Amino acid sequence: NFFANEEKVNDLENQSLQKPFSKGEIREAIFGSYSDGAPGPDGLSFLFLQNFWEVIKMDVIPMFDDFHKGKLDLYRLNFAVLTLIPKEKEATSMKKFRPISLINCIFKVFTKVLANRLAVLMNRLTSTNQSAFIKGTFILKSVVTAHEVLHK
Repeated sequence: NFFANEEKVNDLENQSLQKPFSKGEIREAIFGSYSDGAPGPDGLSFLFLQNFWEVIKMDVIPMFDDFHKGKLDLYRLNFAVLTLIPKEKEATSMKKFRPISLINCIFKVFTKVLANRLAVLMNRLTSTNQSAFIKGTFILKSVVTAHEVLHK
């Protein structure tokens, strides 16, 4: 009884979250992503997936079917390259670098499809004071609110 009924995923929503992935959902995730991002260990970017979608879709869609059935070997896809990006010219100390993780592009597609499904429910399932990583909210809202309270 920790959550009120309106804070829970109902049966219909649960079914929509668990249904097999459609070609449209996969395509929307690929074409709704930033195309010029850095490639991961697989050497692919969303630009490649977008430009060659008609050629590769018959290889990508079965991967999503296998993922839904629990048959996809995620270990073979879940790799990343960690690298340091200098924040300024001639950076000489670790404080002057920003670490980034570049994951395989197809793994990004899986997370984007799942995130798109959850996005429909997130505003209802998160607290009103949750402001980070929710579409349409400002990540610094809590900081601004704390600043206002302190100065009041």
